[in-house]
Amino acid sequence: NHSAEPYIAQRYICDPLLIGGKKFDIRLYALVVSYSPLTVYFYRGGFARFTHCRYDDTKIQNSEIHLTNVAIQKHAEGYDEVIGGKWYVDQLKQYLLSKYGEEATNASFLKVQDVIIRTLEALQKAMASDRNNSF
Repeated sequence: NHSAEPYIAQRYICDPLLIGGKKFDIRLYALVVSYSPLTVYFYRGGFARFTHCRYDDTKIQNSEIHLTNVAIQKHAEGYDEVIGGKWYVDQLKQYLLSKYGEEATNASFLKVQDVIIRTLEALQKAMASDRNNSF
């Protein structure tokens, strides 16, 4: 008896923003203290995770090029477990400020916050009525 495994599907970004020729993702944290009314606090910290290998869209099967997970990256040749592939979000912001300027960098981070808020708004009704997901 095999049950179906859940999957998340998303469109692959073929022309990603690269830093040093490498893909990255951003890990940010938000604390939701209430869904009614929606009350969210954003942590100013966080980090960016980088791939160990330079991006190459012709090698789509190579996970070390396309995925930033530490569980995958730690197997890449030359991976440094102490340094890993991380920048603090402040380091990322400094890089983006130097490359793209204050207006574009601030606008990008505001858009990310907006996506988080819109996602929470989409869940707001269900979460506000489900007390089992509260602590």
